[in-house]
Amino acid sequence: MAPELSRERPTEPVFLLKSTTWVVGCDLGQSNDPTALCIVEWRKGTLSLNSEWERHTRLDLLPEKPAERLVVRHLERLKLGLSYPEVVQHVKQTLARPPLDAPTTKLIIDETGVGRAVGDIFVQAGMRPQRVTITAGTEETTAPGFNRWSVAKQILVSRLDAALHTGSLRIAKELREAGPLAEELKNFQRSVSAAGRATYAARVGMHDDLVLTTALAVWLGDKAAAASTRLRRVGQLHEEGRRAGVRYRIGSCFTLDWRPWILDLDPIARAARAVARVFDAARGDRSRIRICR
Repeated sequence: MAPELSRERPTEPVFLLKSTTWVVGCDLGQSNDPTALCIVEWRKGTLSLNSEWERHTRLDLLPEKPAERLVVRHLERLKLGLSYPEVVQHVKQTLARPPLDAPTTKLIIDETGVGRAVGDIFVQAGMRPQRVTITAGTEETTAPGFNRWSVAKQILVSRLDAALHTGSLRIAKELREAGPLAEELKNFQRSVSAAGRATYAARVGMHDDLVLTTALAVWLGDKAAAASTRLRRVGQLHEEGRRAGVRYRIGSCFTLDWRPWILDLDPIARAARAVARVFDAARGDRSRIRICR
């Protein structure tokens, strides 16, 4: 006999898992620094204050709030002396194992010190990584080329710090490299130059590869979450307009590449803005609206 479902509502919101995406970060090492890998499980779901009975019957439900959780499932330092083709082959073999072999798995690499040519080896091996060059300053911008970004180290570190303090990022305690990651976080320092520029780096003689590869994975997870939120909003606006009887046509704004390994946020943002303009105008005028980019 199945146990009876509780009708008592929880005192704290319960996270209900809806879907999972895997994010793999790779900080490419050089002669004195090992290459580091970080595998993060990006868990998408909702926070619910409903009882088990309400969630099962879907009766008298309180609104549920969308939420994400990031869990570090694997940390790895590759041995020094590996050639870059060997590193690429190791990453490819890692991505071929379940559950990372899903088409939604995302890969991000740091090609700051090694150059664009090393990132090209990943592409030649059949992978489509997001390629990041870490910079000074306070901005993140798209860089020339396919899936390439220039991101300030301050942004990467602040996202990681925020995720740790809010509890949205958790590190599995059983990981062998969990202790070294904690030590790297303690040794990671912020300093301000005479010109007033803030810089972030490990103390002299210490490594920061685990921190950076985790920060890259968190940054990409945040980017993907923002894109997912925009798409949900586009769908909501479309449904609102359909129910209101609004007819509209958008030119090339929705000509997007929806392949799961593409993370092209700019077209998504343009589409969201275009749909928003349609329905903003429709509130005062229900006539036919034509918007083209």
